Parts: sequence; structure tokens; C-alpha cells
Amino acid sequence: MAANQESLDRPQHLAGLLALALLALTTALAFGRAYQQHGPTWRLVATALASLAVATLFERRSLFLASLVSAAALLLVLGLLVFPTTTWHGLALGRTLHAIRDALGHVGQQARVQVAPTPPVAPLMMAGVTAVWTAVFSAHALAVRAGSPLLAALPPAALVGFADTVLEDGARPVYAIAFLIAVLLVVFADGLRRIRQWGPVWGVSRRRISAAGQGAQRVALVAVAVAALAPGILPGFRSGALIDFSTVNRGSVHIDPFVSIRAELRRTDPVDLFRVTSTDAQGKPVPTYWRLYALDQFDGATWKSSDPEGEHARVLATPVQLAGAFPASAPVIQQRYEILADLGDRWLPMAYPPQLVQVPFGTIRFDQDLTAAMAPRSLPAGTEYVVDSRFVSPTPEELDRVSFGPPSEYGQATFVPTDVPAQVRRIAEQWTADAASPYRKVLAIQDRFLDGSFHYSVNVKPSSDANAIVTFLTKSKTGFCQQFATAMAVMVRELGLPSRVVVGFLPGTQSGTTFTVSTEQAHAWVEVLFPGYGWLPFDPTPRGPKPLATPGSYLQPDSQPSCAPGKPACGASSGSTSGADTGAVTGPARKLLATDPFRLTRPTGRRALGGVPPPAESGYLALYRVLLIVLAAIALALLAGIPSVKWLWRRAVVRRAHRPNELVLAAYRVFDGEAADLGLGRAPGETLGEHRERLRRTTRFADGHLTRLTDLATRAAYARDEVSAEDARAAVVEARAAIRDLRRGAGVARRTVGAFRPGI
Repeated sequence: MAANQESLDRPQHLAGLLALALLALTTALAFGRAYQQHGPTWRLVATALASLAVATLFERRSLFLASLVSAAALLLVLGLLVFPTTTWHGLALGRTLHAIRDALGHVGQQARVQVAPTPPVAPLMMAGVTAVWTAVFSAHALAVRAGSPLLAALPPAALVGFADTVLEDGARPVYAIAFLIAVLLVVFADGLRRIRQWGPVWGVSRRRISAAGQGAQRVALVAVAVAALAPGILPGFRSGALIDFSTVNRGSVHIDPFVSIRAELRRTDPVDLFRVTSTDAQGKPVPTYWRLYALDQFDGATWKSSDPEGEHARVLATPVQLAGAFPASAPVIQQRYEILADLGDRWLPMAYPPQLVQVPFGTIRFDQDLTAAMAPRSLPAGTEYVVDSRFVSPTPEELDRVSFGPPSEYGQATFVPTDVPAQVRRIAEQWTADAASPYRKVLAIQDRFLDGSFHYSVNVKPSSDANAIVTFLTKSKTGFCQQFATAMAVMVRELGLPSRVVVGFLPGTQSGTTFTVSTEQAHAWVEVLFPGYGWLPFDPTPRGPKPLATPGSYLQPDSQPSCAPGKPACGASSGSTSGADTGAVTGPARKLLATDPFRLTRPTGRRALGGVPPPAESGYLALYRVLLIVLAAIALALLAGIPSVKWLWRRAVVRRAHRPNELVLAAYRVFDGEAADLGLGRAPGETLGEHRERLRRTTRFADGHLTRLTDLATRAAYARDEVSAEDARAAVVEARAAIRDLRRGAGVARRTVGAFRPGI
């Protein structure tokens, strides 16, 4: 009998798995639209099918064990599909965990700045893989374990709806129809599971199941057609929301490495970001780079900042003088900034290296290592602030005399991961073979990118693997600032010299002494550390004029200077390294210093002296923290309430039974629920006798309690005569005794996990 029942179960079980596989496939395909190109979509498809396979293999095990195995498998999939360079022969290692941790810190930031369809940057790709894996695993658990096909459709529907929401073209009928068909098949498969309890469903004649089945097919076709076509005729279809609850300010602009730079460069409607008046001591205009922040860490695939949120920066009250390593004779650049559009980031654009900063909001966070300043909050339009910077441009002869220590002296500034192909180092050595000094080697790499053999274009596909550098250097030779800055910085590090990538803006459109900077000027370049002069910019991107590459400067040493020495345009500087010179500060910033008695305050900790608090926390972060606490409290309450609710419900089941037969069946139902908590519940289609024999093989029952309970339950369910009231009360006693035997035979872990099983 059991063998026959099992043979009948196989087609229904296979039908359910095929329906779930189709649901997983359509979910991955629909959600994959949120990413550019087809590669991410196929990775999501592989993720969905792998998640379903793991869930199927462990569907007869406890949910706790299946969840643990699924989490371990997800870690493996993340290593293979998102962070392949961190794995060892496909196995996730500590490097994979570090990469996942770092990516988690950037998911929110990337989600704010990216526009769908987004490139498959690691943080967002990790989020997508995790979402698809979790949705498919949850759908399987709800459909197979809980027997709730409609609830099983909710997690995948959330992903499909998310893609339809973030994409400008909205919902696609093809994906919607495929998804609805998959959902209906899951419901149909669950219906077969329920109907088979009445008798065999699959026959050898291959005829239609029944007239009711034919009617169900017609209803399904009508439902799919209405769902696909009806939205188009409803009022307000594709209209904007009456109330926009999104947290993204569409009027703000974010500059984020590196993908957002490319997105900003490709905008058909450039946005003016800020206006800066930049002059030297004589009032002449000084065009330069307007720097935001530095990316000082390279993991073999991407560049990132060691402190992207300014958590380790010092809190300084302004106006404040900033110490820096630059020649004392370096000319001063006076800048006055006016923000023209809401900036979604808090980093302050300024010329490098800054010497004095004055802002209207009182305090800044300043990272000395990255030489970057951050405001307490994002910069709204209309914000104005003042910066004095030094113009450091040593002569070629001065840089020729600079000597460098061993690479280990500069820490991570010379670190190159082992998975970077050795060919990158060979190319760097080949390009610099004729260079006589470290400076000439750096210059040779920059000039090689600018000699006409490489081409600038934003219409290239970004890549996030180490081999992409070799491909760029030897084959494609086409890219935008991301590829050029990445390749040069890595090549300089391969030579043992400290380098990093910097994000900011080109000078912009000039009108007298004022420069207007738009999203078109978003840019990335390279900085190399020269002892005695600090971090000096090099720009390998073959894109327009270079603001600092004046004739005779270190960036253009073969040309003669066309202006008098000592002016910023000539970049003359000499003398020893020193800190900031108060006497050299002039203009608006000097007036601010003269009127502020605390101008020499230099906090030594993360919090300024005098009780100046750190920047206020974002309102959204506070809201999310409260929401997270509330959700955690609800989850804990539900978790703690599950055992109590189950105990009360089972007592109520027995108390509500009035007739003797009802009491016997209620007692057996409670017993079966307790057995299910321990992973020993009655399987679908299993008779009471078969269930009893299976339990006997795993548990030793005392005094025949299970046998008498099973006999009484069989009589109450199938016999014509009512059992006696005495037998009904005896069934309750036998059920309790059998439950004690079951729990005694199970371990503490199984009993604990079973207490929180969501089933009754």
C-alpha cells in the first residue's frame, strides 16, 4: 500500500517542483531587468534554480536545518557569482566574507545613486542575488511545507513588482503573463496534491482529468488575459503617483565612483552643480581640479575609499586652518563656492590641498589621510562656503630629485592584490624602461595613455575583474576616466610607488574668474605621493585640456613656460615642506580668521574641543533605526508567542470536542502536531497504521500507548458505531503518554526547534 501510494505521489510532487521551477525562472528573468546587459540576468537565473535545488533536497528535513544549509549555499553562490576573485577553487574564504562585509556597507549608498537599469556593481549584484535566493527558498517553503501556494507567490511577486517600479518602461506584459502562468501552475499543483487524497489523479489513458479540470483551464486563461490587458484600459495607467513616498530626491545629484560618473557624463540634460570663483593673490583666475574624495583601497576589481562615510574623520569647528605637507612658498588659491543644485552627498568640492575652510553650518569632518572634508549633511542649493588652498606644482627638476623609500613604507598606498595579472606589472615595466627617475616613470605611464593610441568614450561596458585591466591595456584601449585612472593607479603601484584614484570635477565653464561646474565635468584622476610635495595629480584620460598641464610644469616638462615664474599658472614652488602659513592666507578667508578668536582651535580627537558635537544624524537614518527596532520587537514577540499559541490552540481543540468520536480525533490531531514539531508528523497520503509503524522504528513507546491511540483513532474515523465516552477519555490519556514518549526520545535541540515551528 505504501509503495503504491508513493508511486502515486511522484507525478504530483514532480508537477509541483516544475511549477516552482517555472516560478523561480520567471522571477529571475523579470527581476534581472533592473540590471544592464544579460549577464546579471543569467546569474540571477542560476541563483534561483540553485536555491530551489537546495530547498528541494532538504524539504523532508526540519526547516531549521534546511535554512542553515541554504545560508551556507548562498555564501558559496555569492562567492562564485559576485566575488569570484576572492574564492579558492570556487570555495568561499575569509576574503569572500570581507568582500561581502564591505559590499554591505555600500549597498545603501549605491541604491541611492544608481538609476535602473543599473550596471552590475558588486553591492547591488550581491543584494539582487540574495533577494532572489531568499524569495525562491521562501516560496518553496510556503508551497511545500505550509501548503499555501498563494502565499508562496508573494516573495517572488515583490521582486517582480520592484523591477516594474524602478524601471522607466514599467511593467512588461510578457513577464507579467509568464509570472501569472507560473503562479497558476503552483496553485494547480497544490490542488492536485489535495485531490489525490480522494483517489488516483494520473491515469494511463492520458485523457483530460475531468470536466472540472477543463473549466479550471478556461478560468485560468481568462484570468491571465484580464490581468495582462485590463491595466492598460484603467484610468491613470502609467501616470505619476499622487503621493511620492520614495526616499530619493530626484532633484539632487550624486557623484559616486565609478558608475555614477559614467551616468552623469551620459546625461542628455546636464545639471549645473556649483559655481566657484577661483583667484590667485593678484586676483587672476586659477582653473584647477575641484576634488571631492580619494579612493585609496584596491581589491583587485574595484577602487573604494577606506572611510566612505567619514566615520574616522575629525570634527573641526570652522573657520579652521588645516595642516598639510606642501612647500611654504606654494601660492594660495582663494575660492568661494555657491551650490546651484541639491547635492546628495556631503563631501565638499575644493582645490587640493586645502589650507583653510569656512562653512556656514559651523563644523566639518576632515579626513587628514584622504585630505577630504565632509559637511554635517547633504548640501542644498544656495549653500556658500570659502576655501583657501595651495597650488603645488613643483618643477620637473625638483621631482627628479625626489627619492622614495621601500613600498612597505607607504602601507596600503602601494598594495596590489595577488589576483592582479602579472602582465600588468610587465606592461608597466615595459612602458617605463627608459625612465631615469620614479617621477619620469609615472610621467611615462601618463603620457603613454595620452599619445593617441588610447581613445576616450563613455559608451563602453564597465568591468569589475582584474583581467579587465589587461584587456584595456592590450586590446580595447577605449574607455572613460574610470578605466584610465584605474589602470594608471594600479600600474604605478606595480612599480612600488604610492598612488590612489581621486573623484571630483574638471574646472568647468569659465567666465572671468568664475567657473560653472556641471555634471558633464564629473571626473576621476590619479594622485601619486611625492615626499616633500604631498599627493600630486596626474590625469591619463585623453579628454580635453588638462587644467594643471601648463607648459614647463611637471605634467608637461618638455614645453617652455609661457608666463612669469611664481604665478599659479606656472606652478613654481620651492623650499622645504611645512604646515599651513597663516600669514599667506588672504582674501575672504583671512577676514574670517581675523574676526574669529578660536581660529587656532585644533581638536585632537574625533570631537572638537569646547563641546562641539559631531554632525547631526540623518533623519532617515534615525527613522530606519526606529523602524528596525520596532520590527525586531515584533519578531521577538512573534517568536516567543508561537509556543504559547500552539499550546492554547491544542488545548482548545480537545476542549471543543463534544462527541466521543470528535474527542478521539482531536486527541490524535494534537498528537500528530506534536510529532510534526519533532519532524515526525504524518506524511501526506500516509495511513494511520503506516504512521504508527514509522514512529515505532524511531521511538520506543511504553505500554502500547501509540497502538491503542491509533486503534481508537481508526475506529472513530471509519467505524459506523460511536466509540464509548470511556474510550474517548482513554484516547486523550494515551495521546499524552505517547507525546511524552516522543519528546523523551528526541534531543533537546529538536524539542527546542520544534517549539517554534510555525505549524499547528
